[in-house]
Amino acid sequence: MSGVYYPVDVLPGWMERISAISPATYALDGVRRAILDGDGLASMGRDLALLTVIGPVCIPVGHGTVLRRRAVREAQRQAQALRLIRPVLTPAAASAG
Repeated sequence: MSGVYYPVDVLPGWMERISAISPATYALDGVRRAILDGDGLASMGRDLALLTVIGPVCIPVGHGTVLRRRAVREAQRQAQALRLIRPVLTPAAASAG
């Protein structure tokens, strides 16, 4: 969605809107212009400004999402392991103990 494979302007509208908040969009745009057009840092002011605003917000949010998903998967794995280890008590076995 950030223009890695296709330019952002050929993406469907909803993907184009999402790419507007992706820091990778602006980083890739700047790198692409530097390589293909020979542009220097002076011409990348807009991209750099947007990166300094969007990056500090989006990168921690994405990192938090990854950490949260890992925590959920680990909790599910541990719960599954407990179900396998804990003996299943039948009503007769529970009252005998």
